[in-house]
Amino acid sequence: MLRSIIPVYSRILCNAPPMHPVFRPLFLGMAFALLLRIIPTAYARVVISEVNWAGSDLSTSDEWVELACVEDSEDSNDSNDSNECSIGGWSLAYVDSKNVEQTMATFAAGTVIGIGEYFLVSNYSATESRLSVEPDVVATAVNVPNTKLLLHLRDAFTAIMDEVDDGIGDPFAGLNSDIKVSMERIDLYGHGNSKDNWIMASTSVNFDVEAPALGTPGASRLGSSVSSVSFVSSFSSSSSANIPRSLFITELLPNPEGSDTEEWIEIGNVGATPVPIAGLLLSTGTGTSVKKYTIPAGEILEPRTFRSFRAHQTKLTLPNDGGTVSLFSGETKIDAMTYPAIPEGMSYGRTNGSGSFMTYCIPSEREANIEKPVGLGITVQSGDLKAIAKTSLNLTASAPYGPALTGAICRWEYPDGFAPETCNPPSRTLSNSGISLITLHAKLQCGREERATLTVRIDPKGIETRDDNMPAIALPKNSVIISAAVPYSSKQDGTWVSLRNTSDDAVDLTGFTLEGGILPNDRYRFSGVTLLPREERRFAGTLLRMDFPLPRGTLILKDLTKSMQSILAWTALRDGSVVRPPVKPLGSITVQVLRVVDGDSLEVALLDTDDPDLPSSVLHRWTAQEMSLSPAIRVRLIGIDAPELFQETGAISPSGLEALNSVRALIDNQKIELQFDTNYWDDYERLLAYAFLPNSEELLQTALLRNGNAVAERGYSHPYRDYFIAMEEEAKLLKKGMWAFFRQMFQALHSAFA
Repeated sequence: MLRSIIPVYSRILCNAPPMHPVFRPLFLGMAFALLLRIIPTAYARVVISEVNWAGSDLSTSDEWVELACVEDSEDSNDSNDSNECSIGGWSLAYVDSKNVEQTMATFAAGTVIGIGEYFLVSNYSATESRLSVEPDVVATAVNVPNTKLLLHLRDAFTAIMDEVDDGIGDPFAGLNSDIKVSMERIDLYGHGNSKDNWIMASTSVNFDVEAPALGTPGASRLGSSVSSVSFVSSFSSSSSANIPRSLFITELLPNPEGSDTEEWIEIGNVGATPVPIAGLLLSTGTGTSVKKYTIPAGEILEPRTFRSFRAHQTKLTLPNDGGTVSLFSGETKIDAMTYPAIPEGMSYGRTNGSGSFMTYCIPSEREANIEKPVGLGITVQSGDLKAIAKTSLNLTASAPYGPALTGAICRWEYPDGFAPETCNPPSRTLSNSGISLITLHAKLQCGREERATLTVRIDPKGIETRDDNMPAIALPKNSVIISAAVPYSSKQDGTWVSLRNTSDDAVDLTGFTLEGGILPNDRYRFSGVTLLPREERRFAGTLLRMDFPLPRGTLILKDLTKSMQSILAWTALRDGSVVRPPVKPLGSITVQVLRVVDGDSLEVALLDTDDPDLPSSVLHRWTAQEMSLSPAIRVRLIGIDAPELFQETGAISPSGLEALNSVRALIDNQKIELQFDTNYWDDYERLLAYAFLPNSEELLQTALLRNGNAVAERGYSHPYRDYFIAMEEEAKLLKKGMWAFFRQMFQALHSAFA
């Protein structure tokens, strides 16, 4: 092997530009280090192809993740293409609830996956799990979160090679029900963090016989090249050759408002292919009171769609005090749902992600189940909200969908201490001078808790007051931000917008508006929605009912004062692509660059000590040394890591020197703008900041990433994180900066072993 390695180094050195003698030993050392930590070249790639986060009927920890090695189409015509992917030194990890990455498995040196083959990482061996094939790696640290799922596949240099899901809410696909369903990647070349690239499994391959599970561990999602195991529902010991495996009873309306003939049963197809449902049986009741309905001929349920059947059609009755509904194929029970007593007008169904059941205040007939806010409000039955000396108010709780308030427990907070616990309190006379709030808290029978407020102004002197909806104190800007959005999707329910509360206090969004639709007045007004401290919540496009402009557009979130809280803009969109903001964090100041220390740190001088955005700790640090001979504050750029200028041996790193010179060329001796995040100082007493290029809206960080002179830090969550990673990937693709060196090295090493 040594004889094959030496020519590799010779070719690299001969083709490299002239090198100072002091750098040559360093270059050889780096090349040797790279040889010891070989990662797959661009000739093939590895992705996460399937995820089972729901466990099995044996254990909730019976979880596994499948990897796939696919041919890289960019280099598929190269005569030196490899027929396998090497993942020695790679790792598989998940991000926990504290946003800390936890490693599930690290793959031993020499581990490979053949192109077109699959690699299974499981928490249990085949004898301990529902798997009928032995996993390639058994790791007891395998733990796949059921909510806020985010997986990372890292190479030997800890660079993220694949990312799955978005870490928000329920997983993209999969189901935790009596039948456990994995999530499968549709296009192995498509993005793993795109929801539209994942579906629920609809076949059963490589599981124990009669295991109530859908998925294809260790095989193609189409089940090709591996013999399929026949699936039989755990509800019945009988078998059927054509059991629809992706059908579930998804929602019931047992107690509609008005006539019981409006009761309905909904079934859904969670798979990726159409399913004929003609001939299937819906059943209610037990014993001698069993009633059945046969779905008529011609009925086909398209992928990810839902079909409801009403009582006047089926003649099936749903008792108001609870019961069971079953779905049969012949004598085999496909699914069943047992429901409790449900308040009038509310439905009962499965949650989209976990597969558990819940009561929904607002039914979602023939669409995916979502927990819709009821829009709790306060109706003034009599009285004036703006008065002189005093006012008598008769208020009541209200909601656009009236049945949502059935059986609600209401609690009021009046400014004079009056606190009735009824949704329709008695009239109350108020004489509190100034601006005050009346707050309504409602605990709904579906389990939701919502809040609404009303502003009252009493001026004893008769002076005209301001607008009735103006709060006493406006929120600081960016207390609530638009954290992500899918403005365009070909799927009916594919669009959504996420809001994040960045403050340490709960924020009532009542009165906030989301604007930016195609029409001039296209906006959504929030009501009865409260974000807990640091909470992030996703709002479906079907709720917002807004059409967003394409291909360019802007979303604006405004608070009660009509002031802009947050903005999210896009310039180009793909179907289902997620837009995330490079938002401006907390405050910004202008500084003078005194010295560039290295590729990710510099020294600056303050220019305006009266700047209102100047943090007090920064002002204190500057004041303490302002009269010294060389006052300066050292700044560390947030979110990137540049090569070190000096190695441990004391030699200068060529890549570190290039990064240093790149920063000097961009900002040395110039005035720049610094912006801050939630933490001001690191452990080395350096000021943490984002830096903008002079007279530009571009960050210094992104300029360095684009040039290949820095890498994005992935272990730290900040608003620009995804943007920085995208810039790094672009530099890798274009082979800029340090990535040009790595590419040359990898190609030379690959040729030597081909």
